[in-house]
Amino acid sequence: MFAAIFATIFIHSLMVSPPGAPDPSPPLADAIFQRRTYTWFVILLLPFCYAATKSFQRGSVAGRRHLLQLTALGWAALCAAMVPAVRALAAWVLPVNILNPSYLIATATAFAIFLIWIDRRDRSAAGAISQQAWRTGILICAAVIFSYCVSGISALNDATPWATNFDAVAYSISQVAAGKTLLADLPAQYGLYATFIAPILRATGFSIVTVTGIFGALSACAFLALAYVAARVVQSWAVKTVWLATALLLSNFVWAHFNDPYLQYFPLRTIFPAISVLLFWRYLDQSSTAAYSALIGAVSGFGIAWNVDSGIPCLGAFLGYVVLATISGDRADRRRLAWHGLASVMGAIIAIAMFVAYMEATANATIHWSEVFHYQKLFYLNGAYTILMPVYPHPWMAVIATYVACIVVFMARTRSKTSLWRSLCLYLAIMGLGLFPYYQHRAHDLVLGAVAWPALLCAAILADRLLGRIRRSGWMSIEGAVMAPPTIAAVIIGGYLVWLIPIIGLTVAKHWETVLAPAQTPFTRNVDFIRTKMAISPDRAPAIFAPNQASIYGLLGIASPIPGPGIIESFEETDKLRLAERLKTIAPELVFVRPGEGFDYALLDSALTAYRLQATSEDGMKLYRLTPVAPR
Repeated sequence: MFAAIFATIFIHSLMVSPPGAPDPSPPLADAIFQRRTYTWFVILLLPFCYAATKSFQRGSVAGRRHLLQLTALGWAALCAAMVPAVRALAAWVLPVNILNPSYLIATATAFAIFLIWIDRRDRSAAGAISQQAWRTGILICAAVIFSYCVSGISALNDATPWATNFDAVAYSISQVAAGKTLLADLPAQYGLYATFIAPILRATGFSIVTVTGIFGALSACAFLALAYVAARVVQSWAVKTVWLATALLLSNFVWAHFNDPYLQYFPLRTIFPAISVLLFWRYLDQSSTAAYSALIGAVSGFGIAWNVDSGIPCLGAFLGYVVLATISGDRADRRRLAWHGLASVMGAIIAIAMFVAYMEATANATIHWSEVFHYQKLFYLNGAYTILMPVYPHPWMAVIATYVACIVVFMARTRSKTSLWRSLCLYLAIMGLGLFPYYQHRAHDLVLGAVAWPALLCAAILADRLLGRIRRSGWMSIEGAVMAPPTIAAVIIGGYLVWLIPIIGLTVAKHWETVLAPAQTPFTRNVDFIRTKMAISPDRAPAIFAPNQASIYGLLGIASPIPGPGIIESFEETDKLRLAERLKTIAPELVFVRPGEGFDYALLDSALTAYRLQATSEDGMKLYRLTPVAPR
């Protein structure tokens, strides 16, 4: 029954779009979840028909009559779907333009078929080659992920990705590096990660290359941790290759054909979950020791301090595994698992206590710990900037169904068949459910691609088990039917990388060009303009209200004289009014203003009445100087 429900949800999410419903039609949905074609129905039927035929050939005489009915039914449905499928396939292949999404689907399908065919070859002859190719592919993908993050100063501009996404992450880093304390001088929208990174920047100096390089290294490390686990748990090198391509595509929005320094997710919300997945695999592989339980808890504790949204799912995934494994385990296992759960909680508490003690010891003002969840309340409870989830069939349903399938597969095991891969799938499923609220609040297809990485690793594991089952026995059990839909989703996306290789190469080259050959831009000229004019009042830091505010403060090595969030983090109207009021009260001698996106600069007019315009740069940066009060 569950398999039927799951397959129904998945097929509808692929094929159906009700009349009048908005058609999202983003690149991800077009590439992976193509609708309105029976070709997907054909693809879903093929494993069933193959398995039914093999079962009929190998089955006993008594069971062949029933198997014959299933086999005939499957092949009849397949043949009935072939006519529109062939027409759709022809429409895919005929366009010559490689940028056409239809051509992309054909390439992906051909690539997937090629991988499966190669995988069925003599594995002993190809083992050494595939291992070397796997390691090379991992290193290449890690280098690409790093390159998609690292950028030079000439990459900054007034466009939305840099002036909003990057600035929101970099503001707290620039302020803490200049001596401020999070939760005392300013809030922390994405967590207390700046406390971890600021000591490095104090030693090396703030630069765009350094900041993006740190995040690029963290993104690459998260990818390598997941690749290590995939290499250990997935046996089929074809499935591993498909997963490798998928993981690369979803990292840093490689699949989306544009460059967006969305550090809010890559790596802020991936580094600690990825590390915890690696540690959990080691926990399973090392006979489940209490030391690894405590280590997982400690990493989760530091992850909570780094970013609450991703740290809590790390600890919750392990505790969820402990609870479900305890329910289905024997008495000895229950005692051992209870102790491991307690060890993980104690590890998390100790890690958080160490971090709190460090912040209190280095703080220059009273820390308001209640503000840790300020933005979670604003976004998740008050619904600020919410994009509602689609209620019509949509790919997010397949992601959730994959997690449910993993939980069912784990709970359906027998005590004699407890296996590491089932436990890993359960851990990934619980963690994926914990990370999913980020998409639930901002139901954009870009966000879905970011939060779906646990589901795709689960799909790769299930696909590997399904292919192994078919190869060994030629028949598919109910458990195999549950595995089938995630298998299709994992396989078909792999070929997308073939089409994107030229675009990826061009993007990587542009990134390194900004690092190795930085050029003068309006942003760099405005930074030089501010640095020159700061000599007017060297003892007092100026207030800066401009796009890329965080990067300007960081490059100048100064903190904002105005306490509170930066302009890009002032979401509420009260925050913006408070910012203007503080500018009027504190009255720094110099104020630099350049209007741009993300803030209502007209709110500053009342505070600037006490200032006079003294200079304007060639790129629009205005310098206001406080008008001296005449003596009475």
